[in-house]
Amino acid sequence: MSKDQFISYLESNQESLRRFLIVLCHGDKMTADDIAQDAMLKAWMKISSFDEKSKFSTWIFKIAYNTYLDFQKSSWRKNNESLDENIDNENFISEYSADETFLNDKLYVAIDKLPIGERSAVLLYYLEEKPIKEISKILEMPQSTIMSHLFRARKHLKSLLKNNRL
Repeated sequence: MSKDQFISYLESNQESLRRFLIVLCHGDKMTADDIAQDAMLKAWMKISSFDEKSKFSTWIFKIAYNTYLDFQKSSWRKNNESLDENIDNENFISEYSADETFLNDKLYVAIDKLPIGERSAVLLYYLEEKPIKEISKILEMPQSTIMSHLFRARKHLKSLLKNNRL
């Protein structure tokens, strides 16, 4: 793949990739952008591993998702080593770095409360309109697990939104 092809493919997927990461990052656009930049750099460095028989979007989303998971692991370690134990890290992130519109939208707040597997499946399936087969490749989970995550997520979201437990 040439540099121009890579840039073209990246530009056509940039908006949806960023949207996916913003919601994974609890509405924190700066962190999502950092992760997206890191993922794009990793993709460029691994361009030789891209199999042109598969979709570029699947490949780049998988790299971005794994970059997000790596960020979560390193962030968790840093927070647990450096922050006072009395601080609720999840609420600290949500209250102080999330975009205002994200915090005020009940659906995003409900999605944010889902476990990571359910949240990722919902975002890819409903927000990015990816087929289950593609989501399975991105999240490295069997298709049946993706379908289970979607089923449970719909139940959880319905309960959260119906009972106003946000």
